[in-house]
Amino acid sequence: MQYKFLKTFLGWLCAVVITLVSACALSACGTIYHSEAGKMQDLTGTYKLTTYNQKDDGNDVNRIDQWHVKAYLVVGADGYGYYAYQDDSTEFWYDSILVNYNHEDNSDLYKSIQFTTGVSQEKRYINHQKPGNGYEPPMGFNVNNKTLSYLILDHTPMFRGDSPSYYTSVVYTKISDDTNLDKVASELNRTLAPLPRYELKNINGTLIFSAGMPNHEVAEKAGEPEKANNPLYNKYKYYVIDFDAVREKANCYYELVNGEGQQTQTDVAVPVTITNENGIRKVTIKFFDQEYTATVSSIYSAPIIFNYEVSTKFYPDENGIVVSSQVYANSIQGYYVNSSVQDVIDAQLAEYNRTANN
Repeated sequence: MQYKFLKTFLGWLCAVVITLVSACALSACGTIYHSEAGKMQDLTGTYKLTTYNQKDDGNDVNRIDQWHVKAYLVVGADGYGYYAYQDDSTEFWYDSILVNYNHEDNSDLYKSIQFTTGVSQEKRYINHQKPGNGYEPPMGFNVNNKTLSYLILDHTPMFRGDSPSYYTSVVYTKISDDTNLDKVASELNRTLAPLPRYELKNINGTLIFSAGMPNHEVAEKAGEPEKANNPLYNKYKYYVIDFDAVREKANCYYELVNGEGQQTQTDVAVPVTITNENGIRKVTIKFFDQEYTATVSSIYSAPIIFNYEVSTKFYPDENGIVVSSQVYANSIQGYYVNSSVQDVIDAQLAEYNRTANN
């Protein structure tokens, strides 16, 4: 009798321990997903949000029905895609996204993706945040069901049969193989203008060029006086760039200090290079046969500044300490990226006249 009771008690205790361990592992994760891995050609395409359920005040709620949510996710094979969203309280928006793919272990199949709009770097483990707003958690890919999905748990049940105090369940179902915006536009009966790549979308507009004053003293100390020559310094009264990040071309408006009136160049090609080194993504654009670089993280903060730097080699200062100093830096700046070209020209010319008269 005692043996049977002890055996039963130990069995119950083991079950509780296993449950608690599982619960702790799940709590540490916060977000879970199920996947049936597939090929890239199966993964790419246009997806529609078909499940968006949450627990609210103890009740399970279908947010799609409650808020009349319409959301679409487009996944390309090149690390890019698009996201579109609207509901009763959110005006329609769509944006470029950056997509990361996760392989099945020791396989060329894909088990999940993760994407970001770049608008917010806050991870979407904050359960009240709507899908697509910022940095999405990993989504499991199910090749059989043609879905991408995830589940966020705010509180993991301590015992079997318990329910979480809050959860978000999201499922996207594939509706097309299109990796452009055509299917989304058709579904919403809207005309959707092309969007620039993820890294370029926040520099799509009015930029200004600024030339740095050379530091001759630094150049002399480094034994490289020739580097102190900045051919663009004091050349322009203003230089304003209307950059079309979709076409990667620009219209340029400028006035030379020694010239007469405004000059215009149209459809100037702007070569763009995007690199990813040790997890740091950089964008390089080329103007004046010079390459101007900014990190992608800085593109989503203000102001946006692309720098072309001419720096000296290392040299000892007066105390014998080896240092390096910058001779000069030219930059392309996005302080006024959302302003009209003419407004920026007027402001730049007024600033030039003010400083020239002082």
